[in-house]
Amino acid sequence: MKRVSDYAVKHGRTPVFWDDMVFKQVGLYAAILDQISPEQVDSVWNVHLPELNKHIRSFPKEVVYMRWQYGNANQPGNKKALKWYYDNGLRVMGATAAQTTYAMMPLGGFVENIRSFQIARKEVPVEGVLCTAWDDASPLFDTFWPGFIAHAQYSWNNQKEMNKKEFNRRYRMAEFGCGAASLDDFRPLLESTFSLWETGLLDEGVRRSLYRTGGKFKVMSLPGEEKGEWTHKYQQRINEARKGVLKTLRVNEMLTNYRRKAIRNTYSLQVFECINELTGYTAELLVALSDYDCKRDFVSRNNLLACIRKFDVIRENMEHVYSQTRVLDQPAGYKLPMNHHAHLAIQTANSDWMFLYEIKFLQELTTYLKCLNNE
Repeated sequence: MKRVSDYAVKHGRTPVFWDDMVFKQVGLYAAILDQISPEQVDSVWNVHLPELNKHIRSFPKEVVYMRWQYGNANQPGNKKALKWYYDNGLRVMGATAAQTTYAMMPLGGFVENIRSFQIARKEVPVEGVLCTAWDDASPLFDTFWPGFIAHAQYSWNNQKEMNKKEFNRRYRMAEFGCGAASLDDFRPLLESTFSLWETGLLDEGVRRSLYRTGGKFKVMSLPGEEKGEWTHKYQQRINEARKGVLKTLRVNEMLTNYRRKAIRNTYSLQVFECINELTGYTAELLVALSDYDCKRDFVSRNNLLACIRKFDVIRENMEHVYSQTRVLDQPAGYKLPMNHHAHLAIQTANSDWMFLYEIKFLQELTTYLKCLNNE
């Protein structure tokens, strides 16, 4: 770190280091990221602190150490790390995130996580807080804006409380205009479809955390000879899929209302419409396959085939919308990174990675139906 710092400073630059490896080298990685219980933090910290302090004189002073915590930053481990920097006269910033490794769009409590760093810095002074947006699963930038707006709100007004409902109202106003501010928030319902989309076509693996399995996954099995046996095996998933179909319809209605009211950022609404179509497709496909499994008649088979063909339309529409702001394919001769992460967005040189599980499952389903037809 000192060699890099000396070189950067010599050339008129201020070095910034991500700091997790500093703590990892002395056994404090889990503690500073609060991956252990709060009750354990003090004891683990006290055991490893002497080793960390032994190297304190080697730490370059010109550096800004970036203390990242993309979850709840107002936890004891993260605050201990911030205080350690402050007590030792080292410059430190915090780093939160509007997007980490979520596929298609960031989900859940990122707004609260962003706010949590502003709460933590009230106790421990830091030079500022950076809001990152990682692209491991390559969602469009339009889906990040609630996080960025939250970062602005809670950074510039960190003494003023604002409940989540009011924040979401202001987000809708900022993004789509005053007319949209009074509409119901569509994101929670859209986000609730993601759990089925991420794992609904799989027996093993998960879409977002593909790197956790080294890129390996296994699509779900297909119906056997016995009518209804497959549906019984996956009954809980089929029930969720039936609810998912209704959710997708409802989100589509909500987005249509936004279209009528919005005075700006209609492209963002197009993006959300595409995402809703894709996540809803998993539910629709599972329901169609279950119907065929139970009936095995001409009508249910034709409905299933129509559902299979629908995927090409959904993909074409999504790529049309995405390609307006993004180059979807890598240039000729591009070599895929062969590192250990196996992030979703580096799995293919074209846009197949966006539909990785759908493509694999539909290939097997199409072959399965052709074999039955030949019989």
